[in-house]
Formats: sequence, structure tokens, C-alpha cells
Amino acid sequence: MKLITTDIPCPSCNTPLTNYDGFSGACGSCGHQLDDETGGVLLAAVMAELLEGAYPGAGSGGAPPKVCKVCRRPLERKIEAGTGSESWHHHDQDMLSGHKPIPADADTVDVRSRCDFCNSDLGEEMWVLPCRDFIAGVHPVTGQNQGYAGDWSACGTCAPLIDKNQWNALLRRVQKGWEDDHGVPAPAEKVTGWRVLYRLLRKNISGSIYRAR
Repeated sequence: MKLITTDIPCPSCNTPLTNYDGFSGACGSCGHQLDDETGGVLLAAVMAELLEGAYPGAGSGGAPPKVCKVCRRPLERKIEAGTGSESWHHHDQDMLSGHKPIPADADTVDVRSRCDFCNSDLGEEMWVLPCRDFIAGVHPVTGQNQGYAGDWSACGTCAPLIDKNQWNALLRRVQKGWEDDHGVPAPAEKVTGWRVLYRLLRKNISGSIYRAR
């Protein structure tokens, strides 16, 4: 694996942070386990280096978005640490679609987008919340570091809650939607995960929400 060096000092040994493209969340010099904020900065540097090496020019803008040809849902891009190999997968809410994803360029398919908050279909009304890229920490299921890139889409019901800074009401809507879809109460850890995610999201909002269509 490739060793990546940053200009960020380790809070423990004060040497520039180093890590491998496999990323362990610790200083490569002294092994100090980094907090979420420092580890997130280091992970961003690692991923940018990995993407740039595997896909020249991708470190700054990422790969063009892909959509599944079958269900027309946006796909999630995953990069294999160490090899840089690329694969495309359905998002969690589309895992029960009953078919394997067939990637196609987003500009060649009539995309069926979802609200990034409540997961409802975005019909004729779609809102956009401008956001910076950020690292959300370790995924509770996969154990992999999870990051979010680009702006977030919102439906006509979630958008006013965001605009009015009513995040608790938004969380209740998201929770109810999940419970209606699954037929069971949302686990406490999932609700906590949403709350933490939205707290991080709020820190990275870069502009006012606006209607895109």
C-alpha cells in the first residue's frame, strides 16, 4: 500500500500525520488513535491521493455520477482501498430492488431521484441544500469510513423544515418514513445516527436551500 504524508501535525507526537491508503484512523508514526475531526481530515487527504492515483483528475471533482439502467436510481461509487478498483452499488434504500445495478451515465437516463432526507421520490418539486464535502465517521454496519460529497436534495415537505431550522421536526419525519417503510420501530442507534449525521451536515452547509425545479 502507498504511504501518504500530510502537513497536519499529530496531536500526540507532533510529527506530520502519515497513513496508508487502507486508512486505520491512527497516526502512522506513533499509532495515536485520532479523534473524529482530525481523523476525518487525514482520511480526506488519503482518499484524495488514492482517487488521484487511480483516476487522474478525480481527486478534485470525483467520477461522473452513475445511474442504474433498470430502476433509474442514482448509484453509490465505492473505491477498493489499496487497489483503487471502482464499483457501483445501489444505495441502502434501494437494496431491495431485486436486481443487480447496471451502471449508466446519469446524463443518459431519466433519473428517479430521492429526497436525501426522507427518501421519498422527488417529483416535480425538488430543492437543493448547498453543502461542503465532509466525513461522517465509521458506518455502523460495514465498519468503513463514510463520507458525503456535494449538495443534498430535499423534497417539498423536508425543504421548509430545513429552511426554518426545524431539525427535530425533520428527524421525526425521517424516522416516521423509515418506520412506515419497514413496518417496525426505528432502532435507537439508527435515530442517534441520523441525529449525529444532521449535526455534522449543519456544520457544512455552504448556502441557503433553494428550489431547483
